[in-house]
Formats: sequence, C-alpha cells, structure tokens
Amino acid sequence: MSTKTSDHDIPMAPGSEILRARLQRTESTGGGETAHGEDSDAWGGFGPEEIWDNENWDDPRHEMSLADLAKLDPGLKVIRYQNQDPELDELEKLTASPMFAAVEYFDLRRNFRSPGDAEIAELINSGALAHIRLLSLDSCYSLADQTLEAIGSGAMPKLEALEIGSTDVTAEGLAALADASKTPALQVVQGMFVSKLSPAGIEALSNARPELNLRFTS
Repeated sequence: MSTKTSDHDIPMAPGSEILRARLQRTESTGGGETAHGEDSDAWGGFGPEEIWDNENWDDPRHEMSLADLAKLDPGLKVIRYQNQDPELDELEKLTASPMFAAVEYFDLRRNFRSPGDAEIAELINSGALAHIRLLSLDSCYSLADQTLEAIGSGAMPKLEALEIGSTDVTAEGLAALADASKTPALQVVQGMFVSKLSPAGIEALSNARPELNLRFTS
C-alpha cells in the first residue's frame, strides 16, 4: 500500500500549520528544529503548561496519573498518554473533567492492549471527544472497525486528522468514513502497517471522498 498524495501537499484549515508539521513528522529536520515545531516544548504552538506528555522526562509532571491530570488548571491543549494501557473508566474520568474541554490533540499511541476496540468506540460514541482535532491511535493493536464506525457516525465532527497505524482496521471500517457530512473537518487519515486494510478499501474511500488525503504505507 502507498500514500494517495504527497506528504507535502496536505490542505489544512486556517491555523493548522502545526498540525501539518505534526502529520509530516517523518520529514527530516535540521538544527534545533523538531517535527513538532521549532521547539518540542512549543508543540502545536502552545506553551509548556498546555502540553502534557507522559514520556517527556524533562517535565516534572510526566508521572502524574490520569486522575491527577484531570485536576490540572489551566486546561491542557495537548495530551500524549503512551504505553500505559489505560482502562476505559480512567479515560472516561479524564475526558469528563473540565480540564479536558480545552484539549485539541489527543495522542494515545502505543497503548498496545487496552483499551479495546469496543471500549474506544464507546468513548467516542459518548461524545467525550467531539471537540478533538487530532486523534492518534497508532499502534493500539486492538483498535479495529468499531472505532472507525464510531468516528464515522458523527461523534467527532471537528476531527481533522486520524492516525491508525499498526491496527486491525479493515476496508469495512474505513468505509465508515465515507459520509463527509459526519466528519466534515477530516482531512488526513494515515498509518503504517495496517495489515488488514486492502488497497481496494483505500481506493473505495478515496473515490467516495476525493478531498481526503489517505496516507498508508505497508
């Protein structure tokens, strides 16, 4: 499988330049620049106090639990919670907190075992992620078609970009994104090593939504 379009030709809504850089994170960078921007502490154009990454050991807050994270004030813009396999009830409490209302980028990559596909779909269907612009579920091995069906139902109308690499998504799940009226802001769907996703499935979504950038590599 290969990408539908060039990495350098992703149309973005006004104010989404950092999102473009985030999606093009595989580009080479020079000097002190990172793929998240000129300074990793300014990821998304936000200040360090608005960013939380549980694997950023330079941030003294990185060991906070999700329960403690939910109590942060002011609210966060970026949450990256990786390699921890959170339970659904932990995520429900986080996403129901007043703090989470300001979050735009929610990165759950490398939560290999938990939550499962049905649980992620339940969280999405609850409306808790309705305001999220970028959702990364990369290397969430249990993620599959129920998650995409939940997104395609209209539960995430502000979603601009979705990362689903190393998951069990199939052509049937991808087809759930075909109705542009349900995900009107969606511009990019990408992932590496989506082994159950056929070229025919990618082509079918491309035909249904030619404005989408579908970036898949095997």
